[in-house]
Amino acid sequence: MKFFEKTVSQEVWDVLNVMGYLSKTALERNKTRIRGFHITGLSTGAIIGAVLRGASPSVCAKLGIPPILSISILASCGVDLNVAFTYDFDEEQRSSFETTHECWKQFFLPLGSKWNPVEAELVPAVGTAEGENKDAATTEGEAAAPVETTTPAAEIKWVPHRMKLGAQYRSDFLRLPVKEHVEQGKIPLLVIHGAEDKSVPVEEGRKLFELAAEPKQYLELPKANHMFTSSKDLKKVISAIQTWQQKWNESL
Repeated sequence: MKFFEKTVSQEVWDVLNVMGYLSKTALERNKTRIRGFHITGLSTGAIIGAVLRGASPSVCAKLGIPPILSISILASCGVDLNVAFTYDFDEEQRSSFETTHECWKQFFLPLGSKWNPVEAELVPAVGTAEGENKDAATTEGEAAAPVETTTPAAEIKWVPHRMKLGAQYRSDFLRLPVKEHVEQGKIPLLVIHGAEDKSVPVEEGRKLFELAAEPKQYLELPKANHMFTSSKDLKKVISAIQTWQQKWNESL
C-alpha cells in the first residue's frame, strides 16, 4: 500500500496481521506457542492501541491469533476525534483535504537513503521555487551521500521530506471506534501522558482514562513532553510499562 492510500484502520489490521505472523512463525520454527501480546503505542500509535482494546480474546480467537494481554498508550488524544484531528493536521492541511482531497505530510527521513518511500520528496528550501526540490538542510552544490546499511548512525543526515496523503485518511480517522472500544473494552489499559505535552494537551489523556473501563491505570509525568525525550522521564515510562505488562503476564 502506498502512503497516499493509508488509513488508521488499515494500520490496526496491520498490527493484528503481524501478531498472526509472529505466532505462526514461532510455532513453525521454534515449536514455541506465544501465549499473548502486549501492545504499546505513542501518539498516533496510541490511537491504534485504543482501537485495539476492542480486540477481545474472543475476537482474537476467531482470527486465530493469541490474545492481547495489555495495552499501554502514551500521549494519546481523547475521544473527540474532530478535536484530535486538529492536533495532527493544521488548518492548511485540513483545507487541502476539502478542496483537493489530499494534503502534504512532512517527515524526517535519511538523506539519500534507497529505503525511503519512492513517493517521498525533499521539502523545498525557503525561497526555492516549487518543483526545484532543493534540500533545505544542505548547502548549494552539496551532494547527498547514499545511506548504506553500514553507514554509522552519527553520519546519517535526517532532513525534511514530504508525501501526499489522500482524504480517505480523514474520513476513516473520524469514524474510528475509539470511544466505544475504550469505554467497553476489558483489555488492561495503561495511559501515560506528559503534563508539558505541547502537541497533545495532557487533558486529552485524562479524559481518555476517565472514560476507560477497568482494569486501567494512569501515569502523569509533570515535566514530560510529547515524545518523552528526557532520559529521566523515559526511564519512568519504560519502568511503568514493564511493571504493567509483568502484572498481566503473571495473571495467565
